[in-house]
Amino acid sequence: MAGPRAAKSAVSPAAIGVASDANPTIVRPKIAAPIAGDATSSEALARLDAAVRELRALAVAPILRQALAAIRAADFKRGADLCLKALQNDEENGTAWYLLAISREKVGDFKSAINCYEVALKLASDETAGTNAALFCTGTVRAPAASVLGPRVAS
Repeated sequence: MAGPRAAKSAVSPAAIGVASDANPTIVRPKIAAPIAGDATSSEALARLDAAVRELRALAVAPILRQALAAIRAADFKRGADLCLKALQNDEENGTAWYLLAISREKVGDFKSAINCYEVALKLASDETAGTNAALFCTGTVRAPAASVLGPRVAS
């Protein structure tokens, strides 16, 4: 009895889009094309990219608050360590690079500090300025990065 029931419920590989010996090409279900078209549109990908950036920023914000507190307490080694931890999560976070530069400068590692300042400047954008403005409004930093870093210079 198990044989006839199994035969009734069996789904052919072609019906689910899987290639088989009898049908070497993959058959796509009709519903897949419109969904894939929408999901891979430039607008959808841009929204996804923005969401990923926002998630990264949310993940590193508490770490950067701790780093800033350490820097304010003159614990520059801890501040630098926390900035490096934040950069492991989001290596394109200009604020983390900027705080790392301050930490490195305060311990006398000027060459590294200059490199960090340069990376922070390259990453300075409207999004970074917006993030820094939000941190400024919440009292996390004393001034937005745009005013601290100065005007953006074309290279």
